[in-house]
Amino acid sequence: YSTIDMSEDHKPDVPVEKKRIEAAGGLVCTDEDDDELGILRVWLPTRHSGMMVPGLAMSRSFGDYIVKGVGVIPRPDVKKRVSTAQ
Repeated sequence: YSTIDMSEDHKPDVPVEKKRIEAAGGLVCTDEDDDELGILRVWLPTRHSGMMVPGLAMSRSFGDYIVKGVGVIPRPDVKKRVSTAQ
């Protein structure tokens, strides 16, 4: 038997996702305090009260209106796969 991934994560480190976010003016980088973890996050281009916000660790999301203007989109990828007995 073998497995097939049925979906792909939408994260800021995926090149096409990062490109879209940066083209819309968003920042993609690690958290200033958790840089050793290396988790890329989406940030607004300006600080709010001295802090970078929101630090979203995904590049697609429903309802995160604060990052809507910097390339985070709610649109899912939809793929059709045919299952066979093999």
